[in-house]
Order: sequence, then structure tokens, then C-alpha cells
Amino acid sequence: MTDSFEDVVVTGLGATTPLGGDVDSFWTGLLEGRSGVVALTDDWAADLPVRIAARMAVDPADVLARVQARRLDRSEQGAIVAARQAWADAGFEGRAEDNGLDPTRVNPELVDLAPLTPDEQNVLRGLVGQHLAETGSSVADKLLADWPAAVERFTAVVPRDYKRVMELIRTAEAAGRNVDEAVMGVKGA
Repeated sequence: MTDSFEDVVVTGLGATTPLGGDVDSFWTGLLEGRSGVVALTDDWAADLPVRIAARMAVDPADVLARVQARRLDRSEQGAIVAARQAWADAGFEGRAEDNGLDPTRVNPELVDLAPLTPDEQNVLRGLVGQHLAETGSSVADKLLADWPAAVERFTAVVPRDYKRVMELIRTAEAAGRNVDEAVMGVKGA
């Protein structure tokens, strides 16, 4: 096992999909085998050659502030709605965008806050670039346009247990020891 940026910690879930406007309704729809595709009956769709679509179950414009909804494209709107759900599911109160990340809002006994390392900044830049390429996100475009300033707004939230395990792995690998045994505290690790 090596230190990897592919490791993920899920702290909260959110979804806004054609099957449901939240995680529970989305999951229920999947389990029931429902399709999110519906007929378009709106006047604007009357002349389209294909009049079916998989619309989001919740209209983000009904959830977001009008000014915010106007400034975001449809995929960004859906992402904000889902992110708000994940924020609440993770146990936070209020709207995520109204709460800056600071040491009083995280459990300092479990995590450390740190600036991103140069490697983490490069990975993040790559992910934002990939997001821009795949979605055309105007937010990603703005971040990349002024990347040196934008990257300073990101903070690494590192669980202490994760940090400890990664250090055990690095030490075991450097000493040529069995990584699994080192992590599990076996054979003098």
C-alpha cells in the first residue's frame, strides 16, 4: 500500500437526480428499477425531434437564491443542491457556502487543517481542469484563470488516524517490513 490521492473519506451524502431529489429517494428509485426519463410536455419542447429527458427531480431554482441560480449553469446548480444535502448529512448546520472552514468548525481532536502541499495543489488543479473539460463549468474556468489566488482558498482536512497510518506505512516500506503487519501493530510494528 502506498500514499495515494485515490483514498476518499465520505462524511456526508447528497444527490439530486432524475430518480429523486435526495439520497433516500434516489436509492429507492434505483432499487425499484425506475427510470428517470420522462416525456417533455412543455411548450418549448413541442418542435424538438426528441421529446424525452431525464430531468432533475428537484428544480435547483426552487432551492437556490434567485441570484445564485442565475449565475450558475444547470450542472453547477445541481452540484450545489447535492453539496448542501451532504453538508447537512455530515452534521453541519446552515448553508455550507455561508460557513467558512476554520478550526472552530472541525473537531480538532480528530483532524488537522493544513495548507495544500505542492503535490496536492497539482492534483487539485488537475481535477478542476478535468471537471472543466467534462462539464464546461464556469466556476472551474474562473478558478483556473487565477489559479495562484484560487488555490490559496483551499485547505487540507487530514484525519489524524489517516496521517498516523500513512506514517506507519512509509516507515514499514522504508525498513522493508510487511506493511499490513506494521499497520495492524503485529510483530513489533
